[in-house]
Amino acid sequence: PHIGIEMTDEHVLSIMVMVNEKFRANVSPWAHLPTDGFDTFFERVLDLKDTALSFPERSLFVCFLINCFQSLEFEHVRACCLRLTSLQAWFHLNAGSRIKLVQSSPKLRDAWKRIAKRYAVTKTKMQAHEKNFMPTLIDGFIEGLEAMGMRQVMDCDEVLYVERFVEFLIDLVNQLPTR
Repeated sequence: PHIGIEMTDEHVLSIMVMVNEKFRANVSPWAHLPTDGFDTFFERVLDLKDTALSFPERSLFVCFLINCFQSLEFEHVRACCLRLTSLQAWFHLNAGSRIKLVQSSPKLRDAWKRIAKRYAVTKTKMQAHEKNFMPTLIDGFIEGLEAMGMRQVMDCDEVLYVERFVEFLIDLVNQLPTR
């Protein structure tokens, strides 16, 4: 498939469906995607989070993220995914908790100083994703859960989305590079 920054949201979603279906069929999807443009494609995928996605599209989105984080053995996938789970997200922690964690290790303190300086003001869209993607994704999920909790009946698509998101969180916790 043609991959570039000018791709439409529909094109990005169709590639995500293809990748998810390849995983479901137990076929490696990464052989069919160019490795040199994967970072551009992944950035476009991350941009979708800010669009109004239906629940089936949200499930597709989270399933794609699950498949990516389960493919960290591929260098081009790992390079994109691990940037989303690094120290940059610590900007969203409570300041007191963050200081306590950072003070626990001299290496961590030095790394945080570099990250804080580099990401104080994000210069690119990818830097903004690295800093904000996971915290805002989780915040959006929690807000959605709160809205669903007020209703007596949930749609099947909403339940599937919740199941996929919980699966995604479990995968993040269980993988060594993302703990």
